[in-house]
Amino acid sequence: MHTLPDGAAKYYDTETAQKNNRFPEFSVVQSPNPGDFRVDFYKRVVKLRTEKMQNRPVFQFACLQLDIGIKLSINRVSCGHIVSLFKLNGVMSGVYTESLSRLIEEFGRLPGIGPKTAERLGFHILKAQPAEAMALAKAISDVKSKIKRCKLCYNLCEEAVCDICSDQRRQRSTICVVEQPRDVISLEKTGACNWVYHVLGGHINPLEGIEPDDLTIDQLVERVRKGDVKEVIMATNPNLAGDGTALYISSLLKPAGVKITRLARGLAAGSTIEYSSGKILTDAIMGRRELE
Repeated sequence: MHTLPDGAAKYYDTETAQKNNRFPEFSVVQSPNPGDFRVDFYKRVVKLRTEKMQNRPVFQFACLQLDIGIKLSINRVSCGHIVSLFKLNGVMSGVYTESLSRLIEEFGRLPGIGPKTAERLGFHILKAQPAEAMALAKAISDVKSKIKRCKLCYNLCEEAVCDICSDQRRQRSTICVVEQPRDVISLEKTGACNWVYHVLGGHINPLEGIEPDDLTIDQLVERVRKGDVKEVIMATNPNLAGDGTALYISSLLKPAGVKITRLARGLAAGSTIEYSSGKILTDAIMGRRELE
């Protein structure tokens, strides 16, 4: 078994793996520094009994856990990294072809796709008809090449102006401000919206390096000043970053003399007061209105 320089904290050898009902095919050396976990995992797999893996799916081993002070799971590492790990140890060449390995690796980079799901998707594409596989490839290509931002509201579209902004039936005197295009979809699904939108592209968060200049706030202010806008609805997310962004925008729009509102908050229909949080109850109390 290999060792690390300057001493290593623990070993996951065959005996320990069997005792913990883990995988005896692995023996992994850990660094005493938790911050070196990724480096150790990528580069310091000590022993891999390939003869036992040749007839077993590689991704059965994706649930191996390492103990580096706290429980960490390989599931926290992307599928692509796991595939790269096995490539380094000469395992993948005996299990998958190069093109299939690359396909599974790319699927594993998608959010919410674990190793086993990536493997299933890879084999599904392999078994699919050529036309079906090519249709998927073309759809991905079209999404990246055709979709752009609307020049008015910055929502996603394939033309210069999106369908919502070009709809003459919309109430253009009301602009609903949202953070992401997904928020537009969610609001439109209600069927209760007849206004136009403005997509900021995110929220202000200095800790993440997102400043007002990184969003479309200036374009919104210019749009309100030039257009016949009477109301701006702040539909940012009801959290610290969303509320901070809404307050910043409202401070810029107040000189324009437009009405600034936000989406109502509080008790949802069908909920009970007993199980509602203090924040929800506070919003409900502050936002109470006359019973009609």
